[in-house]
Amino acid sequence: MKTLTPFILMLCFGTTSLYAQFTTNWSLAHGSMPGLGQGSSSLDLYRGLAYGVVGGNERLYYVSRYTGNHIYILNANTGAAASPAELSLTGVAGGALVLNDVGVSEDGVIFACNVSANSDAASPFRCHRWDTESQLEATHYTFQTPAAARLGDKITVTGSVSGGNLAIWVASVTNNKAYKLTLPASGTVLSGTEYSTDATIGNQASVFPYGAGFVVNGNSTAPKYYETTSATVAGTLPAASIGGTVNNNALRIFSSGGKTFLATFAYSGTIGAAGAQYSIRVANLSNTFATGWSYGFFDIANPASSANGNGAGDVDVRINGDGTATIFAMATNNGIVSVNTTNSLATLSDREENPLPTAFYLSAPYPNPFNPSANVTFSVKQGQSVTLTLVNLLGQSVQALFTGSVPANALQTVRINAGNLPAGTYFVRLSGETFHTTRPLTLLK
Repeated sequence: MKTLTPFILMLCFGTTSLYAQFTTNWSLAHGSMPGLGQGSSSLDLYRGLAYGVVGGNERLYYVSRYTGNHIYILNANTGAAASPAELSLTGVAGGALVLNDVGVSEDGVIFACNVSANSDAASPFRCHRWDTESQLEATHYTFQTPAAARLGDKITVTGSVSGGNLAIWVASVTNNKAYKLTLPASGTVLSGTEYSTDATIGNQASVFPYGAGFVVNGNSTAPKYYETTSATVAGTLPAASIGGTVNNNALRIFSSGGKTFLATFAYSGTIGAAGAQYSIRVANLSNTFATGWSYGFFDIANPASSANGNGAGDVDVRINGDGTATIFAMATNNGIVSVNTTNSLATLSDREENPLPTAFYLSAPYPNPFNPSANVTFSVKQGQSVTLTLVNLLGQSVQALFTGSVPANALQTVRINAGNLPAGTYFVRLSGETFHTTRPLTLLK
């Protein structure tokens, strides 16, 4: 039995790396900008965003159905409204939802797609294209599936129009299939390749190309890697690498400094009620997909956040010149944030990235020094009862952090809130049946 005291702010399954540092660049709350709704009477109306460089400008686009259909444009570096403030939607129509998600190609062409419940002749999946921000829709493309399938909850745009390798990736909760759609040499009908999977993808179905195939994800499922030559899963991302649950959907895979990462939008708690938590979880895939581990996470909304009954959100990533990454994240009904990794992703050491304990593992607390909260991660090689305690310089226990049985090799993270303690040096002590170890940390006031 686990005993949790008020000293613990949060316990989650998964590791927060010593290097998992994030700094917020800017944040837009629900209701703070056009299209981000107003209060509790305009919920579930924005679900998709995309980063891209268009016309030499770094942009963040987001789709909203608040007071009609819109694609708003932000300065990606500041979060301020750009000029123009939105794309022209003249001629944009069709679908169960006329617009739902947006993507930008490598050469700055904008694509935004509808949600089609069946993707058939009567109501095809439809993607609209803008070559510049100031023009009307340049054209739109359609696609029909062989059998009825819902498409468009999430799209991924890769490649470039000018390079001839533009692809729009979509997945379907209806038939658990993924589709790679490419532009036609002429006309407006997308060419499509259909890939089967052996898993239930879940709502908010998302797909991203990876390795020799693609990764699919959706509500209540774990991200799974498939090679295009097989419908059998080639690897499943460990749940501990993205918070210990399967409550995640939108994803992006990116590389920097020879290392590869996956960022996914995650939700916890009762998503249909205020107080649920929404975050971005980042996993390190640098060894293999099936052995990915947690790089870290950051929250999009606090516990007083608005209800998000669909568990909907989105994420996109920019790699910076110094090796850091900027992560743009949206939680429906809770706003948009821009966050940087504090350290270059290329500087991560293998030892700290992927702790494989002998008898036990206790991470260095992060941040350290801290005020008032810090994280610490632990695991044991053999399942057993352990205690995690905070002690002072005299060796006296000032608070019990964790007491209970833990399974073998299950990384667990405790977030500490020491707001009621005086400044000074403390130690986190981990004790098991055959060992004990400590880590120092300093509380600043």
